[in-house]
Amino acid sequence: MQIYIDSLIESIQSFMLAHMTLFIVVCVFIFLDIISGLIIAFVGGEYSSRYFRKGLGHKLSYVLVMCAVAIVQVAMFDSQFDVPFDFPLFAIVCGFIILLEFTSIVENACKLNPELDKLFGKYFNNDDYKYLGDGTNNVIGFYEK
Repeated sequence: MQIYIDSLIESIQSFMLAHMTLFIVVCVFIFLDIISGLIIAFVGGEYSSRYFRKGLGHKLSYVLVMCAVAIVQVAMFDSQFDVPFDFPLFAIVCGFIILLEFTSIVENACKLNPELDKLFGKYFNNDDYKYLGDGTNNVIGFYEK
């Protein structure tokens, strides 16, 4: 049993080393989204540690999902699973997370900058994404929905 566990750990390590760049890119996007969200909260005068913890929990759940998918991806290549094809599950999940985070960063940037809001705001057809300077946006209220 110990040999199997050691082999699994070694496989996961080599998988993560091979995909470290993708993992780091996802973590950077998560970090940028956290920073942009904090800027929005401070500029809007509505920073709340309660909402920060809630948002941080959402971001950490992305990291947990990436780790779980990495384990599944490694297990797919184990002879006991006998998966007859190579499916890039980890890359797909990471790409989806990057897309979510990128969209969130652009939304936050639109809230801060009226020029960006004019350029990209039309793609966010929602009243919650109004430019922060117009007095209609309640950033904290958005997360309660």
